[in-house]
Amino acid sequence: MTNSEVFAGARPARRSTISPYAYPERACRRLEGFSKPLSVLLIIYALVAVLAGLVSAYGIVDTRMFSEEAIANADIDADSTMIMAAVVFSLLAVLERLVFFICVFFVGRFTYRAMRNLYTVGSMVPEKSPAGTIYWYVVPFANFVVPASAMSEIYRGSIEETGRVHKSNLVGYWWTAWLVSLAAAIVSNSRYTPIDVLGIAVTISLLFSGLAALLLRVLIQRIAAAQQVIMQTGAAQIFA
Repeated sequence: MTNSEVFAGARPARRSTISPYAYPERACRRLEGFSKPLSVLLIIYALVAVLAGLVSAYGIVDTRMFSEEAIANADIDADSTMIMAAVVFSLLAVLERLVFFICVFFVGRFTYRAMRNLYTVGSMVPEKSPAGTIYWYVVPFANFVVPASAMSEIYRGSIEETGRVHKSNLVGYWWTAWLVSLAAAIVSNSRYTPIDVLGIAVTISLLFSGLAALLLRVLIQRIAAAQQVIMQTGAAQIFA
C-alpha cells in the first residue's frame, strides 16, 4: 500500500443495473496478458527514447545534423561526428516509432479490458466507454484531456474496488510528461521552427516521452495489481 492509498475497508457503492459495457458472463477478464508484455515494452521504449533524445542533443550544438542538405554536402572526414550522430539518431528514431506503435496497441487493449472489468463489477466510477479509452487519443483537441480522464477513471475505480481510497497524482504526472513531449513534438514538426530550435524541441520531446513511458508503466502495474485483487476477492462475480 502506498502513502497515497489509505485503507477504507468497505466496498464502494454499486450500480443499480448491469451496464451494457459489462462482460456477458459477468466476470472480469485477466489483464496479465497485456500488462506483462507492456511492462517490458515500456522500459524498452523509454530506453530508446532517452538514447535518441541524448543523441539529438548533439543537434543543439551542430544544427546541421537536422539538415538533409548539410549532411549530403558534409565532408566524411571533417564532419564524421555529425554524420555519425545523424545516422545513429535516424536509426533510433525509426526504432522509437516502431516500439511506440506496439505499445499503443497493448495500451489500448489493456485500458479497454480494464474499463470493461470495472463496468462488470458494477463500479460507479467509470463514465467513459471502454472503446472511448482508445479512440479519444485520435480526436483533435479532445485528445489533450479526455484520455487522461479515462485513465484516471480506470485507476481510481480499480483502487477503490480493493477497499482503498484513491488519492494518487500518478495519472497527472504521467499526462503532464506526455503533454510536454507532445507539445515539443508539434514544435519540432512545424515547418516554421528555426533550425537552431529544432534540436532543443526534439530532445525535450524524446526525453519527456521516455519519462511518460516509465510513469505509465507504474500506472499499468498498479491497475493490474488492483484488478487482480478484485478477482481474488470475488468482486468479479458480484452479479453472479
